[in-house]
Amino acid sequence: MRAGIYSERLSSSRQGAAELVLLPGWSMDSSIWRELAPALRQRANLSLLDLPGTGRSETAHWDLESLLDAVLAAAPPSALYLGWSLGGMLAWELARREPERVQAVITLGSNPRFVAEDAWTTALPAPQFRSFRQRVANQGCRALGRFDRLQAGDDPLLRNWCRRYRNATAAPRGLGAALDLLRQLDARETLPQLPMPVLHILGERDQLVPASLAGALAEIAPRQRVRMLAGAHHLLPLCAKEQLLAAVEETLSHLPARPAGATLQRSKAAVAASFDKAAGSYDQAATLQRRVGHSLLGQLPNRPVRRLLDLGCGTGYFRNALRQRYPRARYTGIDLSQGMVKYAAGVNSGSDWLVGDAEDLPLASQSVELVFSNLVLQWSERLDRLAAELMRVLVPGGHCLVATLGPATLHELRRAWAAADEYAHVNQFTPLAELQATLCAAGLWLESSDTEHLQIHYDQALHLLRELKLLGAHNVNRARPPGLTGRRRLQEFCRAYENFREGGKLPASYEVHYMRLTRPASP
Repeated sequence: MRAGIYSERLSSSRQGAAELVLLPGWSMDSSIWRELAPALRQRANLSLLDLPGTGRSETAHWDLESLLDAVLAAAPPSALYLGWSLGGMLAWELARREPERVQAVITLGSNPRFVAEDAWTTALPAPQFRSFRQRVANQGCRALGRFDRLQAGDDPLLRNWCRRYRNATAAPRGLGAALDLLRQLDARETLPQLPMPVLHILGERDQLVPASLAGALAEIAPRQRVRMLAGAHHLLPLCAKEQLLAAVEETLSHLPARPAGATLQRSKAAVAASFDKAAGSYDQAATLQRRVGHSLLGQLPNRPVRRLLDLGCGTGYFRNALRQRYPRARYTGIDLSQGMVKYAAGVNSGSDWLVGDAEDLPLASQSVELVFSNLVLQWSERLDRLAAELMRVLVPGGHCLVATLGPATLHELRRAWAAADEYAHVNQFTPLAELQATLCAAGLWLESSDTEHLQIHYDQALHLLRELKLLGAHNVNRARPPGLTGRRRLQEFCRAYENFREGGKLPASYEVHYMRLTRPASP
């Protein structure tokens, strides 16, 4: 939540994905994009915003410059903007004010000037607008029925969607002030000067933005593209999905590619795929994970919690314990592995389960009071990004409980493999001091820290390898050996591991770090 604007980020699984900001229209929130979001998310990281007075945004405040400040504060440093109706008009204003932050603009059913005047007739007639503005002043939200009928036209499916939406969402606030801003906006001089690509998409049967606007746009901004969708009404995000997806894909394809990041030790895709395969077998082998997680539960803060995040939820094993401790809390489980999330949703009900990257959480800023993170941080390659995300999603005064693995973890396994070949067979783990420094550099306070050394014992080294595979926690380093390990090397590994046998058993050591962190309360 920033300056009255609620923002929600949905990260793409595509490496180097573009950034796409979605702006809704008058009296509606980001729900208008929900049906498009899954397909858009395959191509870009999404930032969904609720304008003032709608959805989960704070009390309405419709001063234009303050509103633009709030949008820019919630948006990525550089992005493609997709705006519907009023949202498209705001996107033009953002592009005018901060052109270096707007890569391109696509508008749906947006008019440079929404209300007609003598020199601009391709707009809503002024008497009709004045009549509706008076109706909103007198009736408030009861006037929305007429507006929704104009948006949906004669399409019964669109009308039903509007009814369901109004029944399911809180009444919008500040409708009159938003209409006043809508009337004031005028981009006729702005549009021809915008340096970035601009695409105008219009509906042939739009009753609020006339189809004749296409010709007027071609006159005032001849370098910009205009596309008319046959049979489409004003609710373009709902009635022209395939055409919109194609337009976004086309626009993104012409934008400069995002720079590739540095080479990472671990492949994130390999991590996700490994845990996908292990979803069905994970619980039967998760001895260490259960033991550490129960220790972490013992450090939960003794205070009411309304919104909690199980980061790296896996199969959702700790969901019931967390809900028992905080029965009034809204539980959200997030995991990088789609297979784990699917499994968790199949055996648990009544909770939010999301596929997401800890370094790019699909959550709004300051939306979580407690983060429970059991043996997840060790899979991160960009701890600075993960720390920044924890800081971002926590409310001031919110807590983060972390259990992660240190460098001494599986040292027997590492040394045994080193005797067999030169490849990296064991995942690398970050030293505690570096972890703490990175987390604190992001602004988090370290309340407490503790380290525990655990051992699990096996009859044979191969039993350990089999368990790691069942957990999905086996080697995912980029420097891992190609293909399958040969029999000779496997035998050499087993002979080397025998040097650690004690009391008839082979140990596997784990260095476990526990940390309790807090986002400082606002002054």
